[in-house]
Amino acid sequence: MRAFRNASIRTKLWLITLGASSVALVAACIAFSAFAFFGQSRQLAAKHEVLAEVIGSNSKSAVVFDDPQVAKTTLTALEAEPHVVEAGIYTPAGSLLASYTRNGGAPAGLSQALRRDGTRVAGGEMISVRGIFLDGERIGTIYLRSDLGERRALVARSAWITLVVLLGCSLIVLAAGGVLHRPISRPVMGLVEATRRFSVDENYDTRATKFGDDELGDLVDAFNDMLDRIRSDMELETHKRRLEEEVAHRSRLNRDLQLQKDRAEAAARAKSAFLANMSHEIRTPMTAILGYVDLLCDPTESGIDRADCAETIRRNGRHLLAIINDILDLSKIEAGMLAIERIRTSTGELVRDVEELMRMRAAERGLEFSVGYASPVPEFMFTDPTRLRQILVNLLGNAIKFTERGSVRLIAGMEEPAPDLPPRLRFDVVDTGIGLREQQLASIFDPFEQADRSTTRHFGGTGLGLAISNQLAQMLDGDITVQSVLGRGSTFTLTIAVGSLEGVTMLDGLGSATSSGARPLAAAATSSPGRDLRVLVADDGPDNQRLIRAFLEGEGFRVEVVSDGRSAVDRVSAAAELDEPFDAVLMDMHMPEMDGYEATRTLRAQGYGGLIVALTARAMRGDREQCLAAGCNAYLTKPIDRARLVSHLLEELTKCRD
Repeated sequence: MRAFRNASIRTKLWLITLGASSVALVAACIAFSAFAFFGQSRQLAAKHEVLAEVIGSNSKSAVVFDDPQVAKTTLTALEAEPHVVEAGIYTPAGSLLASYTRNGGAPAGLSQALRRDGTRVAGGEMISVRGIFLDGERIGTIYLRSDLGERRALVARSAWITLVVLLGCSLIVLAAGGVLHRPISRPVMGLVEATRRFSVDENYDTRATKFGDDELGDLVDAFNDMLDRIRSDMELETHKRRLEEEVAHRSRLNRDLQLQKDRAEAAARAKSAFLANMSHEIRTPMTAILGYVDLLCDPTESGIDRADCAETIRRNGRHLLAIINDILDLSKIEAGMLAIERIRTSTGELVRDVEELMRMRAAERGLEFSVGYASPVPEFMFTDPTRLRQILVNLLGNAIKFTERGSVRLIAGMEEPAPDLPPRLRFDVVDTGIGLREQQLASIFDPFEQADRSTTRHFGGTGLGLAISNQLAQMLDGDITVQSVLGRGSTFTLTIAVGSLEGVTMLDGLGSATSSGARPLAAAATSSPGRDLRVLVADDGPDNQRLIRAFLEGEGFRVEVVSDGRSAVDRVSAAAELDEPFDAVLMDMHMPEMDGYEATRTLRAQGYGGLIVALTARAMRGDREQCLAAGCNAYLTKPIDRARLVSHLLEELTKCRD
C-alpha cells in the first residue's frame, strides 16, 4: 500500500485502469461460465427426462407382454446418446426386464436406483428414474445413468477460453491505458515539473503547459496565475527594497556629506584660528628680534644693555625656531616622512638632560619641579633619544605653562608587564595647573587644538605640541593618555617600548645612572679644540659664511670659505697638490654652478678621503639618506647651533681618524 501511495500518478492511473478492467473481466467471465454450466446442467436434466419418458412410452407393450427382446430393442436406441452409459427397464416387482450398457457389461446398482423417481446428480453422474404407466397404473420403471465427463470437459474448455480472453483483454487494457491516462497524467506531471523548477531555480518565468480546458486545464491556469502574482509581488518587493536601500544610501550620503561638511568647516575654522594664532606666535618673537636688533644698530642708544638685547634676540630666535620645527614635524608626520631611529640610550642621562632644561623654566615661573621614580628603570634602552626628549620637553613645557602655582613632577617607572607586549617605560607628568573639562579631553590631541580659544589667548602656543607628541609616542610603540580634574591639575602618562632588557641593569634612581658613553670631544677638549684643523666651508650665503667662520675660528679651526660647489672642488684639489689637505669640508647642498651633491660625488671620484659634512636647510625625510648616498660622512641641518656644530665636527673627525 505504501508503494502504491509513493508511486507516480502515471503508475497509479495505469494500475487503477488495469485493476478495474481485470476485476470487471474476471467477474464477467465467472458469471458467463456459471451461466453456461448451470444452463448445460438444466438442458442435460431435461434431455434425460425426455429420454426416460420416450423410452418408457416405447416400452409399455414390452412390459405388458413381458417381452425382454422388444424392451432391449427399445433401449438400443440409446446408443445415439453418447453420454448415456447405462439404462434398464424394470417390472413393478423390481426385476430387470431389459438393460443397456455402453461397455457391454451388466448394469450395477439398479435396485438402489429404483427407490424413487426423479433426476439427480451424484459422483459426476446424472441418474434419472421414471415410472411406466398404463391407464394410470404403474406397470414398470425406466432407469437412465449418464456420465458428466463431457460436461466437465466442456466446463474446462470454457474456463481456458475465459482465461485466454481475460489475458487478451488485460493486454488490450494495458496498451490502451498508456494512451488513455495521458490526458490526465501529462497535465499533472507537467504541473509537478513546473513546480519543481520553480522551487529549485526560483525562476518566476516558469510556466506549466496547458493541454485542455477541463479541470486540469483550470488547475494549470490557476498555477500560472499564481506564479504571475508571486513574480509581481517579488518585483514589487524587490523594487521596494531597492527604493529603501537607495533612500537609506542617500540618507547615509547626506549624513556623511553633512558630517564631512561640518568637519571641513570645523577644520577650516581650526586652521583659520591656527593661522591667526601662528601669525601671532611668529610675529611676536620676530618683533622682539627685529626691535632689539634695531636697538643694537642704533648709535644713539648708548645706554642699553647690549648683552641683555643679545640674549633676548637669542631667546626669541629659539622660540621662533621651535615653532617652525613643530610645523615641520607635523607636516613630516602627516606625510609619513618622519624617520625614527632606535639606538642604545642612557635612561639616566636623558632624564637628567630634560630635568636640567625644565628646572630652569619652572624656576622662572616660581614652580617647584622634581623628578622621582615609581620603580627601578633600565640603565639603557633602545629608542630614539631625540624624539623621546622632544616628547618629555613638550609635556613638561605644557605642564609648566598651564600651571600658575604649585608644582610639576616627572615620575618614571616600568609599566606593569603584559604577556603580549614588549617591556614599556612609563613617564607621568603631574601638575597642579588649570586642568581640563571632560569634553575637552576628546580633542586635546588633535592638531591646531587647545582646550579653548581663551587658553590660546591667555597662554599662547600653536596647539601642535600634544598632537606631535602623541604621534611620536605611537611611532615609538607607545601612547599618551591623560587624566585631569578641572581646577586641580592634570596627569599626562607617556609609555614607550624600550626593547629587550636581557642583561640590562635596573636602577633605582638618578644616583645610579651612568653616562651612555664619552662626552663629545668639544666638551672635554681645551679652549681651542680645533687647533691646526683645516676646514673648508662651501656656502653661497655671505651671512652664513661669516657666521660659520666666526664659530669655527673661535674654536681654533683654520677656515677657508668658497661660494659654490665648483670652487669647493677646485680648492680641495689645489690644497691636495700643495700637500695641505683639508681635514673637513662643510658642504651646503644647494649652491649655484655646482650643487653640493655633485661636488661631493666629484670629490670622492677624485680620491678625496677626508670628512665631508652636509650642512643644509633641507630637513625632510630622505634628505639625510640622499646626502649620505652622495658621499657625505655626516648630516647637519640649519639653523646652526655653535656648540652642536663644533662637537659634531670634532666627533666625526675622531671617527674618520679611527
